Amino acid sequence: MSPKLILAKKKSDYIYDGSQFVQEGDETDYFYTALMLNCLYDCSYCYLQGMFSSANLVLFANLDDYFTSVINFLSEREDTHK
Repeated sequence: MSPKLILAKKKSDYIYDGSQFVQEGDETDYFYTALMLNCLYDCSYCYLQGMFSSANLVLFANLDDYFTSVINFLSEREDTHK
């Protein structure tokens, strides 16, 4: 069976704390966002294949919500770092 593309609307948690395993240098604030779950590729060595219960690609279509969330998040961070 080939993977399917699922278009979805994400409702919350647009921004995640960065992993402690990422080397971000001197940065103390490291965050990321994910617009898609799973991966387009089928690399046999990749750990991502075991992270989700299916191989289907989930693409979150509500980009405006993502951008609004990121803009608000950055605005709040800017206020606390002055």
